[in-house]
Amino acid sequence: MNWKHGIVPLIVSCAFAVLLGPVLSRAVSSEPQILDGVPVDPLVGPDIHSLESATIAMTKTVGTDPSVCATTDEIDVAEGTAPTYCFRVTNTGPVALTRHSLEDSHLGSILSDFGFLLPPNATIWLTQTAIITQTTANTATWTGFNPGPVDVAVASDSATVNVVPPQITLTKTVGTDPSVCAATDEIDVAEGTAATYCFRVTNTGPVTLSLHTLEDSHLGSILSDFGFHLTPNATIWLTQTAIITQTTANTATWTGFNPGPVDVALASDSATVNVVPPQIALTKTVGTDPSVCAATDEIDVAKGTAATYCFRVTNTGPVTLSLHTLEDSHLGSILSDFGFLLPPDATIFLTQTAIITQTTANTATWTGFNPGPVDVAIATDSATVKVLRELYLPLVLKE
Repeated sequence: MNWKHGIVPLIVSCAFAVLLGPVLSRAVSSEPQILDGVPVDPLVGPDIHSLESATIAMTKTVGTDPSVCATTDEIDVAEGTAPTYCFRVTNTGPVALTRHSLEDSHLGSILSDFGFLLPPNATIWLTQTAIITQTTANTATWTGFNPGPVDVAVASDSATVNVVPPQITLTKTVGTDPSVCAATDEIDVAEGTAATYCFRVTNTGPVTLSLHTLEDSHLGSILSDFGFHLTPNATIWLTQTAIITQTTANTATWTGFNPGPVDVALASDSATVNVVPPQIALTKTVGTDPSVCAATDEIDVAKGTAATYCFRVTNTGPVTLSLHTLEDSHLGSILSDFGFLLPPDATIFLTQTAIITQTTANTATWTGFNPGPVDVAIATDSATVKVLRELYLPLVLKE
């Protein structure tokens, strides 16, 4: 409809209702209406007036369903959307109003001296649809009155339609489980690990996107004009697995669009896979209780004490180590190609007891590896046992 062609097309296109106490829809007509049991001409009005002022209240809302009066006064839409404005006015005063005008700062003149009986406490509403091509914040002013004009009541309200471009968000994550979409964007792995990237895209705009392209700086082209209807607020994801031989930080760019191309929306995100060598950490402690792993790396003992050394090793890298060697500068060879599966983050320990006759500071070297040997990881640590000097007291003989 053309808003600037006056009242005749308006009556054809507008939805109109009147509310009297309980909701009661009523079609617009020129038939006499009833007020307190007395027929009233809607174009003239009742022959009653009040010493109190006439007042009205108006609420302007906007939505996308032309069949209802919307409940919101601000919406986000795509360019070219046809939102429906609803103008709801209530007679809050004591005077029945029979004429109505409605002017909108964007839509122009919607009603001009329109005849309709609006009794006190009654509500009337109408809707009007328009094509919106840019963000529009417009104000409507409703004037209710009686011929004269007398009993003039005015109310205004505004609504906003934000024209939002197509938009998407992309979240790129990486993990080692190919069956799930990972939750992290950075992981540490061993060289040659198969890392699985997940690309999760959400349509955060108002436009359904039907074609998709995905390019990755390391993985190359993953999608090209892929057909999938991604509606507003919907999310899709896919995974891609690759063998990683060196630390890789790569960026992916997802493009959603419609044929043309039109409605183009882009988003990028990155993930990092750090290739970490095999690593272990060794803690060497010493004490005098052979049943526990001591907490200290230095003790004082008497000459000839049996000191118990504890060697605690943790796999701090990403590679499971299956063979182990332990050499000590004082105790000699303790382990040689000892078979034990030590997975990442796992810890093992062993103890060794020796008689100490003099102060001893010794260093242990633990080597974890796999057959080859490959995946070699080495760590060292030291502990000290101090031998206390004996105290000699002079013997005093009494006569």
